[in-house]
Amino acid sequence: MEKFSKVLGFVLLITRFYIIYKLVTLLYLTHSNPVEYPMDNLTWWGYLLIFDIWLQSVLPSINEDKED
Repeated sequence: MEKFSKVLGFVLLITRFYIIYKLVTLLYLTHSNPVEYPMDNLTWWGYLLIFDIWLQSVLPSINEDKED
């Protein structure tokens, strides 16, 4: 079970970096060309980031010094 939590934590970390990268890229593209890149594309990535923050608060933290 400990391996699964580490893998899940790594997947969530990679996902968080990807979502932040997409948000920053879409913020720039929306600012530079709002007709071709509307705010609707940007809001969905923001919702995903909020969902990721909620998921992080709900899941138990990965503690390497866990004592049984």
